[in-house]
Amino acid sequence: MRRRRRPLGRRIRPVPAGPGRQARRMLARAHRALETGDHKRAADIFVRLARGAEDRGLMKHAPNLFLQAGRANLLAGNQEEALGFLKHGLTLFANAKRWPALNIAGKRVVDNLRENGMDESAQEISEWLKTTLADHPIERHAPRSQKQLPSKCEFCGATVRSDEIEWIDANSVECVYCGSSLKLAD
Repeated sequence: MRRRRRPLGRRIRPVPAGPGRQARRMLARAHRALETGDHKRAADIFVRLARGAEDRGLMKHAPNLFLQAGRANLLAGNQEEALGFLKHGLTLFANAKRWPALNIAGKRVVDNLRENGMDESAQEISEWLKTTLADHPIERHAPRSQKQLPSKCEFCGATVRSDEIEWIDANSVECVYCGSSLKLAD
């Protein structure tokens, strides 16, 4: 039997390192649920993904997934659960010595907690961040390109934030949730 050749000019996308196809589909469902206001559903999916990533040793992705689980729980009104997931995500960044990511994520967590009336928890995390980051560098490298970032990951639907991305090369960045390579637009 003859193998069919792919048409000329058609690219085959590389399979990203990190979460598999099913996990990327779940990520897309979770991000859609967040966007449509179904925070409980989003929280449940993010918790499952975060725990799965941690169990599989995907420590590059687990912290952000725990933070999203916390954020979704916060939006769903589950403040106690949210706080646990948020703290765990930040602790994973600290354990991995990812100081710039911890600094950025920590500030965002403190802001989210304050926005949701959890001032005491926000203060506690803020003080923990100051202590934890006191002796560690938190500088980030300047962007390597003037090209435009995509607004969303085409694989999992996550919002792409310029302060969270990891550069692969001058023309592409890595999604912090699914590890997919995202090309920058001219």
